[in-house]
Amino acid sequence: MQEPAATDTEPSTTGAHAGFRNQAPKYNNLWLAGGVGLVAGLAIGLGIGFSASTAPAADSPSAAITNAVQACELVDVLGVTVMDEGNSVTLETAGNDTKGAPYSDVVCVLDALEMPESVKSRMASTRSLDGMQDAAWSGYGASWNYHPDNGLNIVVESQEQP
Repeated sequence: MQEPAATDTEPSTTGAHAGFRNQAPKYNNLWLAGGVGLVAGLAIGLGIGFSASTAPAADSPSAAITNAVQACELVDVLGVTVMDEGNSVTLETAGNDTKGAPYSDVVCVLDALEMPESVKSRMASTRSLDGMQDAAWSGYGASWNYHPDNGLNIVVESQEQP
C-alpha cells in the first residue's frame, strides 16, 4: 500500500493563502484518477451518442423491418435474412428441394409490416408460371416468386428516401 505524502502543517505567510495551512493532497494520483475517469466517461458518452445517431428512427420503415423480424422472433432463423442495414428482408419458405421458414413465420413479418391483405392474397395464389411479381404499399415494395421446388421467395424493401 502506498504511504500518503507528508503534508506541511506550517501556516503559509505569503501570497493569497497567507494564514492558511498548506493542505497538499494525501495522494498525488488523485488528479490522474479523475482525468482517467473523465476521459473514459467522454469515450462512453460519445460512443453511445454515435450509435444512437446512426440508428434508424424507431418509426422509419427500415427500423420497422428489423423490429418486425425481432417481434416475430425470427432473428438468425433459416429463410429470414435482414439486409441493407435493415432496409430490406428476404423471406424464403421451404420447397420440395429447399429448406426455409414456415409460411406462418413469413406471414408474421408481413403482418408486422402492415402488408395489405390484397397483396398477401396475390402472393398466396402465385404459380410458378407467373414469374416474378411485385407490389407496393405505404413505405415498402415487395417482389416475389414461387416454385414448388424452391418455395415462396419474397424480398421486401423500404421505399424511404435517404
